[in-house]
Amino acid sequence: MKVYISCDIEGTAALCDWNATTLGNIEHAAAAKEMTKETLACIEGCFEAGATEIYVKDAHDSARNMIFDEFPEGVKVLYGWSGHPDCMVSGIDESFDAVLYIGWHAPAGNVENPLAHTMSASSYNYVKINDHFMSEYELHAMIAEGYKVPSVFLSGDTGICKIVKAMNENTKTAAVKEGLGGMITGLSSPSACKLIKEQTLEALKPENIKKCHITLPERYKLEINYKKFANAYAKSFYPGAKLMDDKTTVIYDTDSLEDFKVAMRFLSIG
Repeated sequence: MKVYISCDIEGTAALCDWNATTLGNIEHAAAAKEMTKETLACIEGCFEAGATEIYVKDAHDSARNMIFDEFPEGVKVLYGWSGHPDCMVSGIDESFDAVLYIGWHAPAGNVENPLAHTMSASSYNYVKINDHFMSEYELHAMIAEGYKVPSVFLSGDTGICKIVKAMNENTKTAAVKEGLGGMITGLSSPSACKLIKEQTLEALKPENIKKCHITLPERYKLEINYKKFANAYAKSFYPGAKLMDDKTTVIYDTDSLEDFKVAMRFLSIG
């Protein structure tokens, strides 16, 4: 069994402030350590479930967060960004049996994580597809499904776990924290790691994997609301994109997942 693990940081158990998410900040080292520990718990579960190949993508910000020498033998780690439209699941293809997500978070506008955002907290207010407010998970679960790879497990805050279950009730989740304003109530690190491993084992049961596929939409009407008019104006020149009357929203409409991925990649940069 070949599995792909995509790792973010804002949905890990301990984080409540943006400072801890930035490489070089004094708070980042502890956050990166927790991100690594929760990922290792997932890896343990994958090995026990029978995985023979495990790829781990550091998918947060710099993509250079997790502690490399903590990873066990037999794991391949993907650091940095290739620039590929698959973004946080870059490197995935049809050869994988399942994809799992560690440390993922609620989308922009959600109140269940003080670090809630979608792709860029600084550049835009929200991302919609077909008039639905999107999370990073939903975007990347669709990308994975484009390769026929089911999304079987996610750990993160209570907000994103609810969204995962609404998308496919068979996808296993581990809610390791919940937010209230600028505060979070998080599980202890040992408790979070235990829950992640337990749910990984459940997620990778063969009978569960086959139930975790999703149905892709027939069309992709992408809508991004930017914080600055200048950014929206510049992005509106992407082929096929259109600036809306509010001057801060750009839309792009296609029936092709491949075209959507490329548009999302270029419209969301900066």
